[in-house]
Amino acid sequence: MTTPNLSARLINSYCCFRAKRLAMLVHATTRIPLSERQIISVEERMQDSAIEATSEDDVTNRVNAVQDAFLTEIQFRTPGMWKFCRKISIVTAFRLSLESKKKKTPSSFGIAWRSRVANALCRRMFKLAARSADDADVNARLDEACNAVLREHGIAA
Repeated sequence: MTTPNLSARLINSYCCFRAKRLAMLVHATTRIPLSERQIISVEERMQDSAIEATSEDDVTNRVNAVQDAFLTEIQFRTPGMWKFCRKISIVTAFRLSLESKKKKTPSSFGIAWRSRVANALCRRMFKLAARSADDADVNARLDEACNAVLREHGIAA
């Protein structure tokens, strides 16, 4: 139950303000913007947590807890991780082209093909790595992604 000073409208506006400020902070530090859907999701999580608060300090503490939880969830969503995924995707695409040429398949595995495949793999790997919990999880997810791509093309990992 909320006190008269803590109306749902004020909590809503406070959570909206904090979610937008968090999005600006994330973009400023990582150079990767949050999508509108992600901002709304964080805002809703903040509201769900803060609506049960009994004081203004409790609202702030609850919103801070949600913000901290969100920041740990996106810990690996950085340009450095993007570059790391890019390097792995280039190596994987190169291996695909080499292994495919060994099997005497048509020689359509040139530089343009490797570039397209590397770009697609990079996006795929970054999505996996961005949701990781720690460094070991990042390595395990990316290893599994590389092995899955190789299996899709009939190459033993």
